Amino acid sequence: MLRQRDVFQYEARLKAIVIDLMQLFDPRDPTTPLGQVIRVLQDGNIRDLGDQVDNVMPSPTAFKNDLLVLLADLHATGDLVRDFSFGTFRFLHSLKPAILFNFDRTNCELMARHILESLEQKEEEWRSRSVEWTRKMKQWDVWKSQAKVRERVSERQQKQKRRLDNEDSRDSSDLSWESSFDPNHPSLQFSFVGHGTSYSISDLEADTPTKELSWSNVPPWAMKALRRGIAVHHAGMNKHYRTLVERWANRFIQSSWSL
Repeated sequence: MLRQRDVFQYEARLKAIVIDLMQLFDPRDPTTPLGQVIRVLQDGNIRDLGDQVDNVMPSPTAFKNDLLVLLADLHATGDLVRDFSFGTFRFLHSLKPAILFNFDRTNCELMARHILESLEQKEEEWRSRSVEWTRKMKQWDVWKSQAKVRERVSERQQKQKRRLDNEDSRDSSDLSWESSFDPNHPSLQFSFVGHGTSYSISDLEADTPTKELSWSNVPPWAMKALRRGIAVHHAGMNKHYRTLVERWANRFIQSSWSL
């Protein structure tokens, strides 16, 4: 039986051999012993690209167009990329934040805006042809039309339950999905909020200091992006906005929320 100590010793000896190879040979030369080791361990798809494509910076357009697919690949099941052209997303239940780095402030904002606009476009297309969304909207319209009926029922129940707390005496309809539904909120399939954590879009809306940021120089697209779990952080962004992003990042990382 292998012991943990045996594994550590094996790793230490293997590391020593690799370090010697790195000092003796150029890792970019595939004809050297080190180059052959790298080639054997290299992913087959990357190896098939060839030297002309490998380690070449992609064009800005190609990079931008692949952003959403990259995030989907990080956060969703294998079926997502195939379903992406149809505007459907399938997220895993356990997510980790995805942090993208770019040394150009303008590109950071362009990346965030592109992801936001892509999600909005796909969401609009999905809602326009989704039977599920149409049915949900009809149910919500019916629920809204019965507001006065629920109010009268609630008043009668409160009179009959004098000794109960106000919270316990609320009508059960207040706990239905219709009571918290807002068609202006992003659909769950097209947002990074609420996946793998109890933190919901309602919590996000409650924590958004709209009054504090309304007078500050925060672009509207940045606030819209926040409500889909997309944030930008660099020194050129508004101080209140950056503080908000930092506070959320700490909270969401702890709860495995996607940023």
